Amino acid sequence: MVLDYIGKFEALQESFIEIGKILGLKDQVLPNVLRSDQSDFRSAYTDQAREIVAAKYAEEIKLFNYEFD
Repeated sequence: MVLDYIGKFEALQESFIEIGKILGLKDQVLPNVLRSDQSDFRSAYTDQAREIVAAKYAEEIKLFNYEFD
């Protein structure tokens, strides 16, 4: 599979605009329908959940330099 662009959820609006440019679309603002009061997603994970996510998505975590700490 060949990819032209990989967007990141934490930069969703910027990624959406970039994809739109690639597709020749006008800039659009995404609505923020589901907003969380949590400022940091990591606080929603238990230790067990972190271990599961870290094991399942180890390649992506390394590729994008993500951390739970």
